Amino acid sequence: MVTKRMDGKKRRQQIIEAALRIVAQKGVTRFTTARLAQETGLSEAGIFKYYTTKEEILGEALELVHHTLAQRVKSILEKDLSAREKVWEILNFQLSFIEKNQGIPRVVFSEQLYLGSPALKDKFLSGTERYFTMLRTLIAQGVNEGSFRRDLDLDMAVSTYVGLLQTTVFRWSINDFGWSISGRARRIFSFLMDSWGYPTT
Repeated sequence: MVTKRMDGKKRRQQIIEAALRIVAQKGVTRFTTARLAQETGLSEAGIFKYYTTKEEILGEALELVHHTLAQRVKSILEKDLSAREKVWEILNFQLSFIEKNQGIPRVVFSEQLYLGSPALKDKFLSGTERYFTMLRTLIAQGVNEGSFRRDLDLDMAVSTYVGLLQTTVFRWSINDFGWSISGRARRIFSFLMDSWGYPTT
């Protein structure tokens, strides 16, 4: 395969995107720099110009996921919308984003990867905490504006949202992506709104 010259930023992005494709197909344990070289058209030495280990590559993939998610959620939170409308937009974005990047759940749910890399575990925890904080702020907005019930436990509401999302994505992943997770958005949203005190029927 003939590769075009790219600047460093674009090349790193190419490597990360290729890594996620491989992980989606083969899983984390079978992800190797040799496979990555074949997928990108680079030599292994060429890959090591940008990354020193495969864990570093997967770590940057996690950072990209968290950054993309955080930026999108932040932009939605800043919109002049009700909390209910914002929840719907965020949920739709997350499911669509994950559906287009099938390697994400294989990285996120890889216990072996985190056990083998404390630094990667710390990155994941940091990104997760930022995400939880933004969701908590959004749900609090809904309580304050009267969209959600006054006695709603904010921490449990966040856990319910994240738990439903993770369960859906995990089942989709272990079933080899055999159905559409974005197609489950309406059912998840309706359940959340009913649970939080905003009936949808």
